[in-house]
Amino acid sequence: MSNLMLRKNDFNFFSAELEVEKISKRKIILFSIVILFFIIIIAGAYFIFENKISSIQMQIEDLDAYLTSDKVASSRKLANEKRNEFKNLEEFYISLQDFNTSLQKLNTIGTKYIEKITSAIPQGIFFESISLSGNQLQIQGTAPNRQLIAEYQNNLQSLDIYSEVYVSSIFTLESAYSFELSCLLKDVINDETN
Repeated sequence: MSNLMLRKNDFNFFSAELEVEKISKRKIILFSIVILFFIIIIAGAYFIFENKISSIQMQIEDLDAYLTSDKVASSRKLANEKRNEFKNLEEFYISLQDFNTSLQKLNTIGTKYIEKITSAIPQGIFFESISLSGNQLQIQGTAPNRQLIAEYQNNLQSLDIYSEVYVSSIFTLESAYSFELSCLLKDVINDETN
C-alpha cells in the first residue's frame, strides 16, 4: 500500500481555541441582543410614561380652566349660600326643638291654677294683665293701698306653689297704686294636681 492510498487525517491543534472564539462571539451577540432588548423596553416605558404625564398635565390644565370659569364660580357661590342657609336652618330647627321641648314641659295655666291665684286676691285689687313665661308669672294690677298689695304678696307665698314672690314695682296713681308682682314657680304645675 502506498502512502497515497492512505487517508490522511490532519490534526488541527488550534481547533479548541477556534471553538471558544465562536462561543464567545455568540455570547457577545446574545448579550448585546439582551441589552438592546432592555434598552428598547426602558425607552418604550419612558416614552409611554412621558406621554401619560403630558396628557395628565393637559387634563389638569383643562380642569383648572373649568374650575376657574365664571359658571363654576357662580355655582360654587350658590352652593356656599345654600350650605350656609342649610346650616342656619339646622340651627333654627335645633332651637325650635328646644323651644318645643320647653313648651311640652311647661303646662299652660289650668283652671285650678287660676282658681288658686284668684282665691288669694284680697277685696279691692284689680288685675290689668297676667302673663306666664317659662317659670315666671307676672301680674300687673291696681290696688287702693299698699297694704292690699302686701297682703296679696303674702297670700301668694302661702300657696306654696312659688319659690319666690316679690313686688317688682309700685307706682302711685291719682287715687290708687299700680303694681307689678313677679312670681317664680317651684315646678311645672299640672292641671290634674291643682
